[in-house]
Amino acid sequence: MEEQPFAYDVHLYDRRFLNCFQRHAVVFMKRLGIEVDWLFYNALPAVDDIFQQMVVQNKAKYALQSGYFADDDLALLGVRFHERKAEHLDELLPVIHQQIQAYGCAFLSGDVYYFAHCPEYRSSHAQHVVVLRQAHADGTWDIVDDNAASVLCEYRYPQEVIDQFFQNEGSRRMFCLEWTPPRHSVERSFRQRHQAFLDGFKVEPWFYGHLEALLDNPLACDTTKFRALHDVFTLLAGSRNCFARYLSMTGVPEATLERVQRFAQEAGVLKGLMAMAQITGKVRRRDLVTRCAALEGLEADYLDDLRSMHRQTVVQA
Repeated sequence: MEEQPFAYDVHLYDRRFLNCFQRHAVVFMKRLGIEVDWLFYNALPAVDDIFQQMVVQNKAKYALQSGYFADDDLALLGVRFHERKAEHLDELLPVIHQQIQAYGCAFLSGDVYYFAHCPEYRSSHAQHVVVLRQAHADGTWDIVDDNAASVLCEYRYPQEVIDQFFQNEGSRRMFCLEWTPPRHSVERSFRQRHQAFLDGFKVEPWFYGHLEALLDNPLACDTTKFRALHDVFTLLAGSRNCFARYLSMTGVPEATLERVQRFAQEAGVLKGLMAMAQITGKVRRRDLVTRCAALEGLEADYLDDLRSMHRQTVVQA
């Protein structure tokens, strides 16, 4: 099993915010020339919503529910995904080959237990999506997937391993891409959706000021708390990084863009502090609490900027 680098924007299309399918999808849609970065107009899940899902409900990071990547947003780009299921992979091979011929990729769901490049190899089971790129005459397949550092790489596996990956995960499905390039620019439509999103965005930053109380919660062990808080800060950093990409396309003032980017960077520092806490079992409490409280001010500032620009646009109209 040889690992080869795969060319894409590693910093933007990463796994901090996007789940495995979303990340694969945006990377390969981008390669097709689809304007996927407009989708980041609402890559701004509220902090308390993230807190509710990651800490209160104890969800896995990849299971975050948000408005991002909605079917009607994809439709603006002329894109539709649909599932195809089968009992055996052989039944899907004609569809897989058609997808590869048309779009250069096919998105297959399965169990990471069977891939040697995955940390879970032969040790634990988890649903995952990989990209099939090409079948060879010798029965091997080229695929694209995360390496141990969550960076996309190319691998080659025998058909038997692909079969095991597919067959031993309950859903036994693939995701099919359909794309009809839109006839007109989509920018205006996404700008309108962005303004509607901001109008309905509720700021309830309870989390920022109560981190210390969460650390002191006697109902959860440190291992659970540190993991959940690591995921909160990871999602905050990743989502705001994607949101900044959308803003950069709309010509917002540099100061506003820098505030969003700085928020993403500061959330990334907090992510790192929680990663260290998981390793050492100890947390730099004062640094953590102070930095977390500062995020609230950064977010308030860039939201005020965006809403002020929106009000000026309405008045001018």
